[in-house]
Amino acid sequence: MNRLEQLLEDSGMTRYELTKQMGIRPGSLDRYFNGKASMITMSYGNALKLSKILGIKMEEIWKMAPEEDKIEWKDGWNSIDGLDIFVEDGKVLRGIRNDRTVYPYIPSSEGGIDNASGIPLKEYLQRVRKGTVTWQ
Repeated sequence: MNRLEQLLEDSGMTRYELTKQMGIRPGSLDRYFNGKASMITMSYGNALKLSKILGIKMEEIWKMAPEEDKIEWKDGWNSIDGLDIFVEDGKVLRGIRNDRTVYPYIPSSEGGIDNASGIPLKEYLQRVRKGTVTWQ
């Protein structure tokens, strides 16, 4: 039993009840329960809802399944949670979502957002944990 399953059992809820409270489609969390997706790929909004419902800190959610344990990053295309991400020389360059090329963006120091194509993988993963990277 993984940490997420243990928290759910302790709460006395079923997966269905949890997804209903989160306002998401039943079965949406299955990939996190069965270890096929790292918690780092969960959207910030869903992670926030999960933390409030289960009464845990956001940091604990990100630590449940460290990305190094769940995702084997390699140069070339990597498929993560419905997004194909292209990595080259340890840098995230672009992605494909819904048959469309998308690029990573991060908040700009001057307001707005900046294209972050070429962001080092380690920084990208840190930003995903914080919810400060988007794909457009």
